[in-house]
Amino acid sequence: MLEVTPRCLERGIIPVPRGALYVVRDTHWMLLGAWYGVIALLVLTRFWPYWSSLL
Repeated sequence: MLEVTPRCLERGIIPVPRGALYVVRDTHWMLLGAWYGVIALLVLTRFWPYWSSLL
């Protein structure tokens, strides 16, 4: 997913404004890191009662 989306945007397969293309191309690593962070926070909040009972 990391490299597929920017390539599709650059080739015009996924139509987006030029400004959005520049943002995605320059920050796709940060966007991926933020996505992993959101998933980690969701897992943490979902299982927090279980993990806190282990101590």
